Amino acid sequence: MFDFSKYDVIVFDYDGVTIDSMDYWYHLPSKFIKYKGYNPKPDLDESISYYLTYDVAKKFIDEYKIDSTVDDLLKEMDYFIDITYPTNKPMYKIIDLLKRLKDKKKIVFSSSPSKIVINSLKKNNLFDYFDTIYTSNEYNISKYHTDGFEFIIEKLKISKNKILVLDNDIRVVKASTDAGIDTILILDEYNKKMKDEVKDKVLGIYKISDL
Repeated sequence: MFDFSKYDVIVFDYDGVTIDSMDYWYHLPSKFIKYKGYNPKPDLDESISYYLTYDVAKKFIDEYKIDSTVDDLLKEMDYFIDITYPTNKPMYKIIDLLKRLKDKKKIVFSSSPSKIVINSLKKNNLFDYFDTIYTSNEYNISKYHTDGFEFIIEKLKISKNKILVLDNDIRVVKASTDAGIDTILILDEYNKKMKDEVKDKVLGIYKISDL
């Protein structure tokens, strides 16, 4: 069990740390294509790294001969996330961890759109466990660069030595540690082959259930 005693603020990633949604995002392209009534190509999911972009919408239109403009399809893709994302459930043992950290300030820092994060938190009865929610789209910041974490430090008005980040994205972990913030890599099926890239940067590599 990890000792959180030296930290005043715990920064939780949302997808893959707070909510069990990594499989959802990975398979989202093929799920959307099926929703539209088409048969997805076998390699569709692995060929797309980020779903909600102009290029992906154009790819769908070109490859599946969808009768739509790019802008209209993007709106439909966004709507599909709105109606399907809330089905994702909390990570195993995350509620136990949040209860254990009841005396700590807990924030969500996510790259997912703020509206789906907030809706998901409320649907899963997690909203009241967190003090603040920061999302990349709302504040126009990136978790993949140190600037995003410097923004968090400035917002919190606290020494970075009192902050701990929990994240499962290797790129984010590199950014948070480069910003001088103690970080734990949350292990999953999608990052386990890359964990050695940050093993010397992080405090440890854990599953949420092991913290």
